[in-house]
Amino acid sequence: MLCERIAQLRNDLLNNGKMLTVFKYNRQRAVYEYLTRLNNGYGKMKASEEATRMVYIISKPYTAKWIRSLAKFYLNHKSFPVSYRGKHQKYERLVDNEDVVLSLRQWLRQESGLNGIDVAHFKQYIEDFILPECAGIQKTISIRTAERWLHILGYKYEGYRKGIYHDGHEWEDIITYRKEFLEVMKELEQRMARYEGEEMDAILLVLRPEERELILITHDECIFYTNDGKKKIWIPDGEMPL
Repeated sequence: MLCERIAQLRNDLLNNGKMLTVFKYNRQRAVYEYLTRLNNGYGKMKASEEATRMVYIISKPYTAKWIRSLAKFYLNHKSFPVSYRGKHQKYERLVDNEDVVLSLRQWLRQESGLNGIDVAHFKQYIEDFILPECAGIQKTISIRTAERWLHILGYKYEGYRKGIYHDGHEWEDIITYRKEFLEVMKELEQRMARYEGEEMDAILLVLRPEERELILITHDECIFYTNDGKKKIWIPDGEMPL
């Protein structure tokens, strides 16, 4: 397969090279030189570094890595990623690319949880993987840009709201049960110790020989919410934060 891709690249450069922009020609030539050296037994690092020196008069530190990413893309797709040089964002955006959207949605599904999406982590993923792999560039973006991408992908910055809990305390069966419970408790209280006064002095129980003292054990009900302390979180549109 590698030999076929090299031949395809060579023919494309020979037949269509004059119609390509300088950027696109150099990009394809660099990948051609890189793959040719791989086919000759070079290691990836050495092959990409030599291809960089051969094609680019002035290369940047990440150019060799970019060439390796381009070659991987070319081997998988038989084409090069769309170049966004010289194009205004309103006409074509990286976030509109189907492959980019698929990769982003996969990451969002894996990272999304009860706490929503961490924008800083989302920003880091774009910088470390999306931009180098899909656009061939190494740069940072702002948090605001990452937030705009989340909006485009269907996420919203939703205010956290506590839900409403209905316990049905006025339902007819609940009222009936409550009356029965209180009657039973009133009878059982006769066998429970009582404490009075500021010193909480115990009042002695008067029990029949067959009776034993009862001790009432209670517990507090505490509810902890996942997003306590947070006012807003990033979640898919249509979902409600817990």
